[in-house]
Amino acid sequence: MNNALTTSENPITEGQQDLITRLVEDARKKALAVIKPDNPAAQRIITRGDELVSAFIDKMRELSLELPDMPCFGIVDWQKFYGLTLTPKQIASVANFPWSDKTLNAPCPFNPGKMIRETHFAFVGLDTVSIMEFQKLNPKATEPRFYQYGSDAWYRNEKFATKVNLKFRWYLLLKEIVPGSENKTFDEQVAMLPKEYEVPMAVEGTAKDFLIFKKTGTYVNSNRYARTADRGSDGNRVNVGNCDADGVNVNNNWDDNRNDNVGLSASR
Repeated sequence: MNNALTTSENPITEGQQDLITRLVEDARKKALAVIKPDNPAAQRIITRGDELVSAFIDKMRELSLELPDMPCFGIVDWQKFYGLTLTPKQIASVANFPWSDKTLNAPCPFNPGKMIRETHFAFVGLDTVSIMEFQKLNPKATEPRFYQYGSDAWYRNEKFATKVNLKFRWYLLLKEIVPGSENKTFDEQVAMLPKEYEVPMAVEGTAKDFLIFKKTGTYVNSNRYARTADRGSDGNRVNVGNCDADGVNVNNNWDDNRNDNVGLSASR
């Protein structure tokens, strides 16, 4: 469940306008001192003035985004790790992080003694990314990788892997499976979730596993699978996990099966 905060637009004050003006003026003076406009290299920079101004504005937009004090994968990370650039309109639509510090500092409902910010991972989803698109973004020669690719992947033609994309919004997922959710049926696992939580789609669980590694260099659910909200065409529930250097595994099993290495994924 995506609990967005209610926000209001605060107009910029005269003092803030003066500060921005001073920052720009200081940058102009320093640029002139460093560039020395007479030399040929400076002339090349000057001819690209509009391009440089646009780059400067884009960087200002990135710096203005509200990010939580916790590991997260934002729009800048999509560009850094995958070379994917967002439009100014897209950037503005996810500029405000939808969970307050009060929520992030609250006790984790799954891990006594820890706060939500310690046990969850936040990321921006891109609405062009499906599981099979993730395979293109994370080829076998890289890390993290999928356990199966191409014709070896049983799910290559499955709707949940080819047609279901992330939504363009912030996500907040539990890093590991719900503690104690192993050896239970799917219905029994779902009954363990507090009302603020839901079972994420397979692409959401997959994104969480990949993006955590990209940002922190660590694998989650390295010896566990997490059930998701998706089913394969045979009716089996899709599980994601068993994440290690050999690859993130997309698997499935029946809802009424009880397995000691299959738990439940959870999304706030």
